[in-house]
Amino acid sequence: MNYTIVGVHGVGNYSDAKNDADRARSWTAHLLKAFEGTFPFDLELTIAYYAPALHLAARQSQLRLEQIPPNVQVDIWSWLLASGIPSNNAQGYATKPIRQGLEWLANHFHLDHKALEAFVTQFFSEVHVYFSPRHSERRTSACRIVADAIEDNKPNAIIAHSLGSIVAYESLWNYASHEVDLFVTLGSPLALPNVVYDRLKLPPVTAIHRKPPQVKHWVNIADPGDVISILRPISNYFEGVDENLEPSIHPLDFHLLKHYLAVPELATVLTASWSPGG
Repeated sequence: MNYTIVGVHGVGNYSDAKNDADRARSWTAHLLKAFEGTFPFDLELTIAYYAPALHLAARQSQLRLEQIPPNVQVDIWSWLLASGIPSNNAQGYATKPIRQGLEWLANHFHLDHKALEAFVTQFFSEVHVYFSPRHSERRTSACRIVADAIEDNKPNAIIAHSLGSIVAYESLWNYASHEVDLFVTLGSPLALPNVVYDRLKLPPVTAIHRKPPQVKHWVNIADPGDVISILRPISNYFEGVDENLEPSIHPLDFHLLKHYLAVPELATVLTASWSPGG
């Protein structure tokens, strides 16, 4: 029995060196680890590759912290404050206080300072381009790429990581109509206030943030140490989330897709969705 999945990647995935088959093979290899080497179904996996729509963000992600625009610095500070940084660290949006805030966060979560700084610069550069009114056509294009993948492949499940969970969520609300048995969000920043949550595009008739109507089951998976997927559980902010799972995916790489795909909890969720009566 075939089980069809559409995967939606996160930040930092623009590449001229890879094709659709390469991306699908990579996801499949990591998923196999979750299933201990054998799928219980015939897997059909397609990756909704929206990165070209945000190619400007790929260039911005190469910036150093000192070079990021002030509006991106504002987003980083919103995230730092939501992450629990002490208020006496929030002295403004200049680069030096941001670096101090990142140092506090790295120490608090026992993370590598330089790695965190590089990741944050890339992540918030791409997220800002996605939500920027100046680049609204890029946001629309990214969502339509994901929606087309959903409509063309008619998946049983959608697995969306990081920024991809934002694109998939908006695509399901605004463009895709196919009914999906399972929507899995991995390391999702959907609940991040100001930066994401308050900027989500929903139909005018939708007064609250909730599960897209064509999704039967929504499972959110977030490592307890994932500083991007904060304000847990996500069900406190989105009505209709069916499960919140918090496995430890890796002691150091708290947000990487390959570690999320390899957790046994994801295999359990997918198997339950595939099984008759699941």
